[in-house]
Amino acid sequence: MRLLCFTLLTGLLAGCGSTPVATAQPTPPAPDAVVRLAEQGRTDALARALDAGADPNAVGRGMGLDRWTPLIGAAANDRPEAVRLLLERGADPMLPDSTGNTPLRYSAEGLSPESARLLIEAGVDLEARNEEGTTPLGWAVFKGADDVVTVLLDAGADIEGTGPGGRTALSRAIRT
Repeated sequence: MRLLCFTLLTGLLAGCGSTPVATAQPTPPAPDAVVRLAEQGRTDALARALDAGADPNAVGRGMGLDRWTPLIGAAANDRPEAVRLLLERGADPMLPDSTGNTPLRYSAEGLSPESARLLIEAGVDLEARNEEGTTPLGWAVFKGADDVVTVLLDAGADIEGTGPGGRTALSRAIRT
């Protein structure tokens, strides 16, 4: 009897052994959630989300704007560690928001010279213009982000580049 039970049991197990058992994979969070993690600088949670398959270039909403990426959210909120993590995980440093503003422009918004440095090291276009024709340097001057202005000028941003109305970053700085 034991031999019969053993034979039946091993036969059943052998038939079952050819089908792999599915293991639960973590579900990546929604793009808006990834953007929020980056905005808040929650790098541990952001790393876990990326490990679970979240896209570092996910497009969500942030600060009431469409086409907001995690990298834009991190740069706009002075979260250089999140900027570093996202760049290491493949975030596109030139992916703009819905009005053509790049993460570098948002580093001026967030008064984040360290984020600006990281983005420049990643090879961003210093002269990228938004829909209004403003460069990151022009925006940094307008916002009074002096530390970001210094980083941009040290990297070779064009102080004579024109923006809206033909004004240069230099002329904007003089009037401010």
